[in-house]
Amino acid sequence: MALQTGRLTNYSLAMGTKIFSTVVAILLIGFISGCDPEKQFCDDMGTFARVPDLIILEPLQDTYNKGDVVTLKTSIANISPYFAEPNVNLLEVTGVDNALLISHDELYQGNDLEFIKGSQGRISNWFNMPYNPNTDRYEFELIIALNRTGTYNFITGELIDINGEDCKTYNIDTNIVGANEDSRIVFEVLE
Repeated sequence: MALQTGRLTNYSLAMGTKIFSTVVAILLIGFISGCDPEKQFCDDMGTFARVPDLIILEPLQDTYNKGDVVTLKTSIANISPYFAEPNVNLLEVTGVDNALLISHDELYQGNDLEFIKGSQGRISNWFNMPYNPNTDRYEFELIIALNRTGTYNFITGELIDINGEDCKTYNIDTNIVGANEDSRIVFEVLE
């Protein structure tokens, strides 16, 4: 009888393990099939460029008084020499008539912004750079009234993205002219 009970216990244990494994497999398959499809891999080596000093902050000074005004501006040519494909027509290839400028947030917090060319993006340090057919350039110009007093000290590592569909994406890594040796813009706004 003890031998039969041992076989019954082993059989029950084996069936329990089999049922458990089957349930786990069904749940895992359901989970995997419910995931988003894989995103297409885009080889961006030829569509990424490092181009220094495309952005100007003027006047760039060591000190300002509260309420002083500075202008931040940039533009890039639609027929761009920066990428692996020489003189690529960014508007034609991507279909995008609004580039995205991603900048450092510290310059904008607590200050008044007046857009001359472009507009606010979805996030406080994202800005839209519209294509101007008259100049054949993507352009951005912003007047900043420096209302927040204190020290401004930020890394200037801006990106300009022209993000089309199906891997038709072009990115430019740039900075503000006049950054120090640590790639920082530093100034003081006095009361």
